[in-house]
Amino acid sequence: MYLASDAEHSSTGDHPGNGRVAMPGEIDSSVEMSWVDHQDANSPTLLRRIATLTRKLEARNHDIDALIHRLDCAQNIADADMNTSVPAPNIAHETDRHNAAHEAAQQQLQDAEQQLHDAQLRLAQAQKMVAIGQLAAGIAHELNTPIQYVADNVMFLDRAFESILRVLDSSLAVVAAAKIGDVAPALIERVEQAAREGDIEFLREDLPDAIVQSRDGLKRIASIVSAMKKFSHPSNDEMAATDLAEIIETTIIVARNEWKYVADVVTDFAADLPEVSCIHDEIGKVVLNLIVNAAHAIGDTLTAEQTHKGTITLSTRRIGDFAEICVADTGGGIPLAVRDRVFDPFFTTKSVGIGTGQGLAICHATIVTQHHGEIFFESAIGTGTTFHVRLPLCAQTTLS
Repeated sequence: MYLASDAEHSSTGDHPGNGRVAMPGEIDSSVEMSWVDHQDANSPTLLRRIATLTRKLEARNHDIDALIHRLDCAQNIADADMNTSVPAPNIAHETDRHNAAHEAAQQQLQDAEQQLHDAQLRLAQAQKMVAIGQLAAGIAHELNTPIQYVADNVMFLDRAFESILRVLDSSLAVVAAAKIGDVAPALIERVEQAAREGDIEFLREDLPDAIVQSRDGLKRIASIVSAMKKFSHPSNDEMAATDLAEIIETTIIVARNEWKYVADVVTDFAADLPEVSCIHDEIGKVVLNLIVNAAHAIGDTLTAEQTHKGTITLSTRRIGDFAEICVADTGGGIPLAVRDRVFDPFFTTKSVGIGTGQGLAICHATIVTQHHGEIFFESAIGTGTTFHVRLPLCAQTTLS
């Protein structure tokens, strides 16, 4: 199964020196987000930027560990010096020296932690830009199909109208002649000729189908637009009573381009599940990440020779004081070796440039930290994976 705990690289750190701890001034904090505004959210350049930020974050983690080690060493040296026989005049000097070194190392640690935090914010913003770009591309593709056949049917109706209008004009001429009692054979022949040239029998059969297809296409467009409006409607980080089934159905429509080629989607919603107090747009993003991961997991198991799709099943149910959302796939399952790291920030099993290792980490933070809920999974190699999201029915949130 593909994981993006993402949703969607290398752990090699870039260090400013060989065999020494990087000073705060040497840690590259020049990466700014201005480049995001000038890059296509799906471009290789943006994905490479995200990979670079990830490597720098890991390098800074290494630097922080090294600074902590220096603090410990400085403290040990200070303790050792205090226990040795040092002439009284030198004790104060040595103490001051070690205290100064300790304070300097602490300041370096604080600076490195701040730079790490800033880099994490930039990386999170870059990941959001990638996700928005992928989502926008999928929605554009979904809208394009119904728009195309509506446009084709409108052109067909335009030509049909011209043919029908010619037959109508000829028929009206016959009616006018009949009123004065002088219907010439030429008028009747003109009506018959217009009917033949316009292929009226063909139009009689195909016009209803064209109208039905156009109506269906417009309904499809309206449903996609409505789903996008619901999905993107901001909650302003406020709790509100929410129908989980509606969130899931909306997200399925928004993510359709991600799963429609590899899987069929099945829903099973508990009829007795009450509305849940939650931040609805954040829960929608969690469901979106889980659907995309499920689609990628199934896609990874399919081959060119296979004609059958996998299945993604989304269900809700009540378990005690919790409402549970389950997202199950028929993919290849999560390898045992990486199961403990699924929700770690920046961990991903996807190829470089595809995932950022943020999706499942964000899901975990949203469910556990913000909503005081639970998220866990069950997986079997060769069978698939089921993610369980549990939200308290009487929820309180912690905004971060």
